[in-house]
Amino acid sequence: MEPDARDDDRSAATEPAADRGQPAARELRAAAAELASLADRPLEEHVGVYERLHAQMQTALRSVAE
Repeated sequence: MEPDARDDDRSAATEPAADRGQPAARELRAAAAELASLADRPLEEHVGVYERLHAQMQTALRSVAE
């Protein structure tokens, strides 16, 4: 299924105003939400999630510095 341009409009309308136009802020918010979901996931998955999110957050923060 092809992405619908209206999806972008809907997601922009539902994201916090402080995040609009700031991809790094959106990525960091999504990472925080995934961390919060770890309580519902098996312990064996936690390290992999931490490592992946750490890499994503480093990339997002580097983009802010550029």
